[in-house]
Amino acid sequence: MKEWIVMYRCFCGKLYSFLMLFVFPIFSVAIVSIFTIIDAKFIGVLCVFLSSIELHADYFSYNGVTAKEYPFGIFRSGFHGEKLIEKSLKTDQIRRFVNIIVMFSATIILTYVTSDNDTAGLWSVGIVLILFSYFTITTLLIFLRKITSQSGYYYVSFGISALNGTIAFFVYYGLYDLLRRTFIVWIIALAVLSVLATKYMLRNVLKNYEKSFHEESAA
Repeated sequence: MKEWIVMYRCFCGKLYSFLMLFVFPIFSVAIVSIFTIIDAKFIGVLCVFLSSIELHADYFSYNGVTAKEYPFGIFRSGFHGEKLIEKSLKTDQIRRFVNIIVMFSATIILTYVTSDNDTAGLWSVGIVLILFSYFTITTLLIFLRKITSQSGYYYVSFGISALNGTIAFFVYYGLYDLLRRTFIVWIIALAVLSVLATKYMLRNVLKNYEKSFHEESAA
């Protein structure tokens, strides 16, 4: 476990970890809870916050790991570089998934405690949104990590995160009752897609790591 955390910290510094684990989640839950007190269906707004925060913050940690010119630095100087990178990426995915669960759970609990509106089915639909957020963010990061230009990254990530979060919110708000009735189907489908997206993301980065040796040899 200690080794996994150390490898994660190779990409993610103290300030980044503090912001992602504490500051941004607390801020997001506090803001979204204001909306959910008015109407529980507004919990979908959390998808907008999650997309924006996760996609923008990733630029300061794993940006470029699937780009052709990414150097991989010290990881190439040992025999276990590939395994260390894999552990770091898995730790980041675990952190992301736990963050999403905690943020949605805290928002739902606050909504139950403070709202007088209809909160029926909030937990079942909340689970759907947890898996949806994890799947879409992981999928989008696969493509965004190829962009190494800061300005290009932010233009693309801002547009994608805004579009993704907005679509998720409106689809969720409009189909709330349908999701509540068929949430089992959505949970199974999104769970499978989340596993596939995570596996592809890991394989994509590790393949780029292997290619970095061949390209240098060819040069």
